[in-house]
Amino acid sequence: MPQTTHHDSDLSQLRRYQRLLLYGGGIAISIVAAIALALEIIATVRLHIVSERQAYQVDHSLIMNEIRASEASIRNGAISAELVWNERPTTDPAVIAHFRTHQYQILVQPVPTMRPHLLFGVSTRLISDRELGQYLALAQQLARSSAIASLQRGAQLTGYYFSVDSAVAGLFPAPLPDDPDLPPALENNARMIDLLRDGLDEAAQEPQPVPGQLRPLRWLPPAINPLTGRTVVRLAAPAYSDGKPFIVLVAEYDLDDLTAPLTVDRFDGTFLMISQERQLITSSAQHAPDHSLVDQVMRSLVPRTVADGQREAYKDGIFTISDRLGDTGWILLYAFSWRDIANGTHLQIGAAAGTTGFVLIALWIFIIVFDRH
Repeated sequence: MPQTTHHDSDLSQLRRYQRLLLYGGGIAISIVAAIALALEIIATVRLHIVSERQAYQVDHSLIMNEIRASEASIRNGAISAELVWNERPTTDPAVIAHFRTHQYQILVQPVPTMRPHLLFGVSTRLISDRELGQYLALAQQLARSSAIASLQRGAQLTGYYFSVDSAVAGLFPAPLPDDPDLPPALENNARMIDLLRDGLDEAAQEPQPVPGQLRPLRWLPPAINPLTGRTVVRLAAPAYSDGKPFIVLVAEYDLDDLTAPLTVDRFDGTFLMISQERQLITSSAQHAPDHSLVDQVMRSLVPRTVADGQREAYKDGIFTISDRLGDTGWILLYAFSWRDIANGTHLQIGAAAGTTGFVLIALWIFIIVFDRH
């Protein structure tokens, strides 16, 4: 009898050790699986942030390509204007007379397939026929240049130009005569010129660069076009004669055109284009922009100055990547939050968590069944 009791005691103790090893091993494996899942989540998040950084670099390059193309186009236009002006071209007296007798307005259309330009002037300005002939020849050349630029871009280039003395100005393309939304200001040439040159006095006074330097350009923050009512960004370049500006060329771009190259459909963050004065120019996102995120970035994350080169920052749950946009003085900033990261990684993290959960459930079912038998 004592031998049986001793044998049962040894067997009971063995079973306790066996259960301890069984459940202890299960717990150890579960902890290792949980750690592996945590490391997988961390690696997924880091990889997502790296992908965001690489995508930003690509998008920044695409925006810079558009900016450089726009700057090259308007610089070419300014050079063409100077060449024509300095040649002192003449114009048919009948054309000059038509301009004077038709409210100082005339349509210029050197390319039949493109919409014409509208050249208009101020009747109270004492413009000689010779100078007026130069402006008409200049309008012909600028119409050709804008037609070429429009064909290269695959879209109609819009903008205007005005003489520094506010004597004449031109619109491209010309407004449609049957447009019911034409503003009353178009009936007053002097008033229209004043509206067009609003905010561009500095460009009209830009000193001529020394040989070898790039021509000065000015990117202006969004403003409402007084003719169309559209909110546009303007790029201005003066053309020079005898060392002084004589005319200012202005190209206009819709806000959507600035962000068109961005690959916003691949990520959940928000792109912001910010001026040197800390003014939000435009924003773009895959879905409706997160206004709370935009407000938070504008309040606390936008540096007063951004040195050349890409910068990254993290504050209050918001990641930002930013860099200058060439000589525009603007910043392209990409902002994303932990919620955006979760939206971008939930499939990978969900798959990893599901696999880990399945393995752990199967493990503990096996342990329980084995223990009962």
